[in-house]
Amino acid sequence: MTKTIVYSKQLQHALVTKFSLGRPHVSIVEKEIRLAWRLNGPLMISDLDGRHIMLILSSEKDITTVLTQGPRKVRTSLFCLFCWTLEFHFRRESTVISTCIRFPHLRLYLFNEGAL
Repeated sequence: MTKTIVYSKQLQHALVTKFSLGRPHVSIVEKEIRLAWRLNGPLMISDLDGRHIMLILSSEKDITTVLTQGPRKVRTSLFCLFCWTLEFHFRRESTVISTCIRFPHLRLYLFNEGAL
């Protein structure tokens, strides 16, 4: 294994937040996220720059929880969530984002990957 792959393993459960217009202080972001998202494991937060914060979660289950529930704001500051990859750089726009789609009143037999 290369050193890059070994070092990146610790970020396998990392997400990056990108705030639209500035962002609140990291301590405020951490407090709001801990209150809003019910995570099973610990959360580590790292400041990347004035608009981006890295969230390092402890499990795939926590990532799924975060990506499928809101809110996507801290106080009045909105943000997007991105899964961290080796190619991620906060000065370049990501081509991949998460999207949550809901189908209220969808018939039961359509809850099937083949139907979607």
